[in-house]
Amino acid sequence: MDFGIIDITHRSRITLLNMLDSRGYATEPFRKFDPKQIEQMIGKDQLGGALRMDLTRKSDAPAVGEGEPIKCSVLYSFARLKQTLPKFLEPFTDGSDWSTTEVIVIVYEPVVDAFHTMALKMWKDYKLRIRFFETRRIVNDPSAFNIVPKHEKITPEETQTLIKELYLQSKSQLPIIRFHEDMQARWLGLMPGEIVKITRPSPSAGEYIVYRICAP
Repeated sequence: MDFGIIDITHRSRITLLNMLDSRGYATEPFRKFDPKQIEQMIGKDQLGGALRMDLTRKSDAPAVGEGEPIKCSVLYSFARLKQTLPKFLEPFTDGSDWSTTEVIVIVYEPVVDAFHTMALKMWKDYKLRIRFFETRRIVNDPSAFNIVPKHEKITPEETQTLIKELYLQSKSQLPIIRFHEDMQARWLGLMPGEIVKITRPSPSAGEYIVYRICAP
């Protein structure tokens, strides 16, 4: 087994679990692992099934709004998916209600336009919140880099208040952040129509806040 694959799988899994924990998911059952165990899991199933994680929200996590996800499935694929995405996603096109579930797919190839397009299609056609991440890109937390300003998704209630405060006729008047294409939008799980608050440092004011709407 390639040690490099084991290493990036191990490190990216820690990053991912930290993100999911911050979003209110119970990650403790999946925390007890080390590189050796990762190697054993990969060895059991080269398709990545042994690495799968199915998480639910913690009992003491803040309540979510209507239609917000309360379950998350993390899938792994060692095979190249770019050319076989429709077949890979067939289990999610059976007519089931996916409105309260989000799916994260960890791949070992670059996440290119085909993945962005498919993520949008799955949302439009099946209301499935699905995100694809290349393992190497999440070895470190992509939201924690010094040059990346703080991104926060705001609630529907906060969105309505914002529209009034900025005297907007519609939230569509805000500048956009690209759904799934933008790493920060993907990391936060932003869906089309949702608003992100971006806090940047300012030499004069200390902080400078902008808002963007997630758009296809």
